[in-house]
Amino acid sequence: MKNLIYLFLVVILSKQVSAQGVTKFGQSASTSTSFVHRNGRIGSSTMLNQNGKMFFSCGDALAVTHTLGGGVAPESKSVNYGTITSSLSGASKCWITQNLGSSQQATSAYDATEASAGWYWQFNRKQGYKHDGTTRTPATVWITTIAESIDWLPANDPCTLELGAGWRIPTNSEWTTARTNGSLISDIKAFSSVLKLGQAGMLSDTDSSLTNRGGAGYYWSSTSWTSNNGGYRLLFYLNGGNIFGSVKSTGQSVRCLKD
Repeated sequence: MKNLIYLFLVVILSKQVSAQGVTKFGQSASTSTSFVHRNGRIGSSTMLNQNGKMFFSCGDALAVTHTLGGGVAPESKSVNYGTITSSLSGASKCWITQNLGSSQQATSAYDATEASAGWYWQFNRKQGYKHDGTTRTPATVWITTIAESIDWLPANDPCTLELGAGWRIPTNSEWTTARTNGSLISDIKAFSSVLKLGQAGMLSDTDSSLTNRGGAGYYWSSTSWTSNNGGYRLLFYLNGGNIFGSVKSTGQSVRCLKD
């Protein structure tokens, strides 16, 4: 009798669960529109995939936990990155709408806060640096010369290392096309774009001092320049901007995209 009651309850519960699109293994349905929400509901942007992991769709917030100690993040913190699908670079890509390492999207073209600036990187180096306006973290010996004629290696790409597989730094070609398509020709135009590019300034190649925060935006591409110590970057400032070569030992912002 007890076995019959138990079997009866199992059948009822199984029907209730399957009506919500959940498999007998407790996994979600096969289509993204029927994935199980992390709170047990169906059909939301914050969903679980069939393996019980968060399902990400570009346009959702990308939840990332940055952890100190891996040679990339200069501090431990959790960030919900804004994302958007855009073809500014010539093909449809998913972009984050704030700088890597920032706690928030820039609030204006002249936002000079650390929270919006995010972290800084030297070319082809995975270690990121934060700067509070006075102190650089980590306070390790600053590399003043990077003389190598290679592009940014995938193994050193902080976008991949911090955001996950598929995320990367844009190439020079992608930034060049984005600049044309998005009219990223000045500070106001850059901030008004869908990417909400801000002016985080940069860290000096000679002593890592912070310069031009709130006054200019410097964004690395992954492409090496023609000289040994130069890399291509997108630069914009008041009423101007272009793609320029830059000394690789300067610390500059990184914006990430996903194929």
